[in-house]
Amino acid sequence: MALFFIGAAMNFSSWAWDIDFGFTSLIVFIIGTTAVCTGTYIGRGLPAQPVTTEQPQTPSPSAQQDPPAPR
Repeated sequence: MALFFIGAAMNFSSWAWDIDFGFTSLIVFIIGTTAVCTGTYIGRGLPAQPVTTEQPQTPSPSAQQDPPAPR
């Protein structure tokens, strides 16, 4: 993460002088972010899934159970 900000700062301060380093830092940032997200999902034991917009979920019929019968 620090490399990305350092590279971005150097890239913005001198576009024509060192565009290559800024582009490389961007690739490193993307790879690092992907690795962190994937590692987080793996650490939680969940499959890595793309972030989707949260949609209201309708309760499934199996979730609605009848109250226990009185004894």
